Amino acid sequence: MEEALNITVEKREGDPAFVIFHLDGYLQANTLGQFEAIVESVLDQKIVNVIFDCKDVAFASSAALGSFMTIFERTEKENGKMIMASLSPPLAEVFELLDFYDIFIVVDSIQKAIDLVQGQGQISSFKDFQVAPGDEKKAEEKKDQEPLNNDREEPDDDRTD
Repeated sequence: MEEALNITVEKREGDPAFVIFHLDGYLQANTLGQFEAIVESVLDQKIVNVIFDCKDVAFASSAALGSFMTIFERTEKENGKMIMASLSPPLAEVFELLDFYDIFIVVDSIQKAIDLVQGQGQISSFKDFQVAPGDEKKAEEKKDQEPLNNDREEPDDDRTD
């Protein structure tokens, strides 16, 4: 049985207009052409704000991750936003390993993504705050750390050893 990808496209009118792509299944070689064609057709309509609902993504190949990067670059170039929402555990793990949280805006719900597109929400970092599986403890520890003191004295560079 071939692993499939179902894509539901939800267009939202307004200022700005945006599209939510609800992804369900496998983003891999046999489904990537379909995925890219659908996204391209939307971007070609000058809708440059896109949200990917990823809660049901079972797998994403490296080529699929490259497609996300291409889409991100295009939306940025056209002054739009690409937001990843509700990452599935397998996708969240890959994003963590590849540091994609440092590149993409990732939120934990569709509503947060909609608020960001409409200018009503705000994020404190790109990873606001989608915790990868197993990272709950790290996130809690990081939150509890004291801020760095930027007023501390720097070592004297004229020292001789």
